[in-house]
Amino acid sequence: MIAGSRHDLLDALEQLEAHKSDLVAPMVLRDICRLDHREIALHLGIPEEP
Repeated sequence: MIAGSRHDLLDALEQLEAHKSDLVAPMVLRDICRLDHREIALHLGIPEEP
């Protein structure tokens, strides 16, 4: 894990939301919630792709 503050994480998520909002949920589910790709696809209601 890369060292950083919660503030840094929130700033990064805000930047991602501003430019690539469709990537925020999958990133949070993968990196913070530690879900695998299948679980993310199920949670978001999208097809799982390799």
